[in-house]
Amino acid sequence: LYAIQLRQWIAAFRDHFGPDNFLDHLLILESESMRMDKQANYDKVLDFISLPPYKLPDIKVRNVRHYNPMANETKKYLRDLYWPHSRRLHKLLAPHGKLISWEKEA
Repeated sequence: LYAIQLRQWIAAFRDHFGPDNFLDHLLILESESMRMDKQANYDKVLDFISLPPYKLPDIKVRNVRHYNPMANETKKYLRDLYWPHSRRLHKLLAPHGKLISWEKEA
């Protein structure tokens, strides 16, 4: 339910920094992209807070579990449950040029 939380942060940053440059002070990253490329996301964070680049020494995946595939009925239930929330997040971020990777589903 990210839109609920982000809406409050966006409002606070917009009030403080103004409507034109508040996103210069708010970094929004997807956890999915962090799993895909930890170093690239770490680089984004360092750049955002004006710190020099740093190479992560060990980016091994840890604490991974393997699960049986999810039942199609369960997938449909979860998709239907979260679709309105995903759509709200897309509508909140898209006007600011921020697109979520799964916005096609939203």
